[in-house]
Amino acid sequence: MNLIDESNSGAKSSKKIFALGGIAVVILVIIIIVLLSYSSILNKNKLSLTVNLKKYSTSYLLPKDDVIYIGIEDLTKMLGDGYTYVSGSRTSESDNQCYVTNGNESTFFVVGSNSFYKVLEADNQRAYYDLEKPIIKENGKFYMPISATKTAFNTSFEKNNNSYVITSIGTIEGAYNQEESKTFFPDPSIVWDTSYRNKILLKNGLVIVKGPRDELGVAKLSQTTDKKKKTVTVSTENVIDPKYKSITYVEKYSYLIVEADGKKGIVKLVEEDGNFKVNTVINPQYDDIFPITDKLFLITRIEISEASNKKEEVKKYGIVKSSDRQEDDIVLPTEYDQIGVKMSDFPDNDLTNAYILYDNMIPVKKNNLWGFTNLKGSVIISLQYDDLGYSENKNPNSNVLIIPEEEAIVVKKNGYYGMISKTNRTLIKNTLSKVYRDVVDGKTTYTMVYGEHGEQSRDVLKYFNDVVNKKNNSNDGSTNSSSDNNDKKEEDSSNENNTDSNTNKNTNENDTKSAENENKDSSKEEDE
Repeated sequence: MNLIDESNSGAKSSKKIFALGGIAVVILVIIIIVLLSYSSILNKNKLSLTVNLKKYSTSYLLPKDDVIYIGIEDLTKMLGDGYTYVSGSRTSESDNQCYVTNGNESTFFVVGSNSFYKVLEADNQRAYYDLEKPIIKENGKFYMPISATKTAFNTSFEKNNNSYVITSIGTIEGAYNQEESKTFFPDPSIVWDTSYRNKILLKNGLVIVKGPRDELGVAKLSQTTDKKKKTVTVSTENVIDPKYKSITYVEKYSYLIVEADGKKGIVKLVEEDGNFKVNTVINPQYDDIFPITDKLFLITRIEISEASNKKEEVKKYGIVKSSDRQEDDIVLPTEYDQIGVKMSDFPDNDLTNAYILYDNMIPVKKNNLWGFTNLKGSVIISLQYDDLGYSENKNPNSNVLIIPEEEAIVVKKNGYYGMISKTNRTLIKNTLSKVYRDVVDGKTTYTMVYGEHGEQSRDVLKYFNDVVNKKNNSNDGSTNSSSDNNDKKEEDSSNENNTDSNTNKNTNENDTKSAENENKDSSKEEDE
């Protein structure tokens, strides 16, 4: 009995130990799973930064307001690629501005702004881009949302959880644009010798390619590595078959200006899940074309003039709007000598678009006279001005076209400058000999010069506050406050009559203008 009892007792003990061991194993497995899951979560939430194939400390990143920021100057140094960081603006020192440049393109940032803008040095056109969050400044350093890197610095940008990989187009080109060797096989159809505009395509994994008859197209770029043979092969897959004489990429709208049979049109690149397709926006039918918004396009018609027994090319400009119909909508016929202003004449005048002022005014010139139409092509200010803006200052950054604070436009007529509103009110009559802007202690000021010999000057914004705005508010019926169409017609008629006056007009008119302005000065001083 005792032996049997002892045997049963031993068996029960063994079973108990086995059961406990099994439970311990299960608990251990659960702990391992929990630890692995926790580790996975930690790794997933752990920040990682790689720039141009090199890992960097995440101390360069700044998590704030549910957004990851990166230092602008820090990223400039990491990327290299010819980029230089500059504090301030191009025209003045500023604690709240900076820009980066690589000689082909410059990108400008302002603290607190929800956007930044880029300037291609080749044409000085600005392109504005929205930001996920505003530019900030922490501990004396400028930061931008890391999501803006692709556009602001022309890089490829990959985000996987909290891992960020940034690669410059120079580094991308360096990886693909190599001479053929035993271990590297390039794609001979790729056109590497192209404009900087077109090289920007690299950040989207695209390149310009050439066909057998030198026609151009666009292709997706890829690279295959054979680990056994230790070889790299570059290949392309056509997005646009080579069929065009020329291609120019316009990044702002993802448009391509394409040329076929001597005529130009617009196609749009559309990305869907990493794949690209192409939509025709404007069929090739114009001598030249350029997008001024996502829907409006400046078109050019080239005529041959035989003036003075000499054949010359004369360019006429118009504007079209893309349409679903066979023919595009004509907004402005190609009969204008110029549409838009030269941004280079007013480089620091807060112009966002060379072709559109105050969101709805298109400057147009015909028969040596300037006026404005709206975006639908209707004339809103008749063609009556000799020029737009004052652009004769030695420093072009001092030139003035618009006074944004008052929504005013500087115009020239009969040799003198004045200012009108965007609703065609005469704000300051054409009595000024000069207008210039300056930046004092970070604040923009405007000065107008007048008098028979240009001996008087006045702060424009103070003049608006002390004289113009008071007159407008008082509704005194003068031409300075009238926006009525009948008053405008009478004013135009008056100006025409003045133009036809006798030869003594200029002297008398200048004397009158000088006296009038002196009276205004005196009135202002009394008000003050």
